[in-house]
Amino acid sequence: MASIPETYQTPHGLTPELRAAVLEQSSVTLGTTNPDGSPHLTLVLFSMSETNRMYIPTPSSTRKLKNIRANPLVTALARIDDGWASCTGPARIIEGPEAQTLNASVRERLFTPSGLETMGRFLQAHEDTTIEISPTKWLSWRFDPINAWFAEQGINPDDYPEPSMKDLSRPD
Repeated sequence: MASIPETYQTPHGLTPELRAAVLEQSSVTLGTTNPDGSPHLTLVLFSMSETNRMYIPTPSSTRKLKNIRANPLVTALARIDDGWASCTGPARIIEGPEAQTLNASVRERLFTPSGLETMGRFLQAHEDTTIEISPTKWLSWRFDPINAWFAEQGINPDDYPEPSMKDLSRPD
């Protein structure tokens, strides 16, 4: 079997730069495992502690919580400016006053004063539980190795000013 080309290899670990890029995002995609073994993916708001634990507010009735109770291993994926970062680890379900405090801190990180008075109040009324992820593994991928490959091949992307991807929201 051929080895993975360098441009597809994923660095391990959470560097300060990667942490900053993740924290520029308001949401991550949370992956849990359904009872039939299939993945369950949801876009969720989040914050991170100084110890790199991720906190995700959610209503207590959600499928993701049912899945975590059965299998606490989860993955969260963040889309960052030029790639992605993911963390995998066990999740803990937090309820009661501790969850209320954590959820309030997530909302305060993300919302403006107007947002706190509107969407923040809606979320506060419905999200009574917090998912805490304690990452044991971080992976990431960025575009830099592809730029290096372009240079090795003598390809200058600036010579191609048109978008490289089609706008799929517009018919041809």
